[in-house]
Amino acid sequence: MSWENPKTNWGQAGQTVPGADDFNRIEGNTQYLKDEVDSHKADTAVLIPKAGSTENNLLLDIVLTDKKKGSFKASATNTGNMSINGKPFKIDASTQIPAGRIKAGKVYDFYYDQSADSVFILAKASGNAQPSDVLAGKTFSNDDGEQVGSMINRSGNNIQSLLSEDVIIPEGFYSGAEKVIAPSVQAGDIGFTEWLSGGVFSTSWTKKLGYVVGISGVYRVSFDLQNNATYETAFARIYVNDSPRGIERYVEGNTPITFTEDITANAGDEIQLYARSSSSSQSARINNFRLTTNIQICVGKYY
Repeated sequence: MSWENPKTNWGQAGQTVPGADDFNRIEGNTQYLKDEVDSHKADTAVLIPKAGSTENNLLLDIVLTDKKKGSFKASATNTGNMSINGKPFKIDASTQIPAGRIKAGKVYDFYYDQSADSVFILAKASGNAQPSDVLAGKTFSNDDGEQVGSMINRSGNNIQSLLSEDVIIPEGFYSGAEKVIAPSVQAGDIGFTEWLSGGVFSTSWTKKLGYVVGISGVYRVSFDLQNNATYETAFARIYVNDSPRGIERYVEGNTPITFTEDITANAGDEIQLYARSSSSSQSARINNFRLTTNIQICVGKYY
């Protein structure tokens, strides 16, 4: 049935009472409009795959004509290349819908291109972000549709730097509150030995030597202690920045004894050795002073 142009001269002389032809024209045009509406219902309705559809091959209640659009609600997630009513379902002319691209329960828009004899998905989002660019668990959409991020969340994870080698920063998301922790040293056997001459005759604590350390950490301090006389006592103690830190050591007589102690110090601290004698006429002698770590880095001072 075709459309007939409406009559526009009602009310004029001889045109006040409709006849059979007028009613037929009105009825015919009404049917025409209904047919037109019915033919486009699929353009606005969300179609449900019909019986006989599979996850990869959909049967929809729509006649595919050139540039005709439609929508469907997926009843299953696809596992491979897809078709709609026997026509290839594609992203573009050369790209099939990949497995997992269509998700069960989601609604998708499409159109049919007669020249390509294919159905194409209508993009609702665009962009080149990939899952590795987005925080794990967060969803986003790009040219390939809805995606889930895979970037590892490393918020709160500080990175410990090393003196001996470069540290590879793990890929992932950092909030900006993290930091690279300054390197530190540990007590070890790498370092140096300082032989001291003379001794301390004072009965008061006297600073004998000191070393300013350049890196925070734990330093191993070792020294030999004895008195110059068999009947007097020598005392020694580790200080840091002129404050006592180590254990007070002492030796009665002139047989040397080795003492070792681990001392924690921060960069810029001065590790010092203080000594005193039980008598100002005999000296407390310190020999073979050793400051060792797992690296060698410090600046010496002598007093």
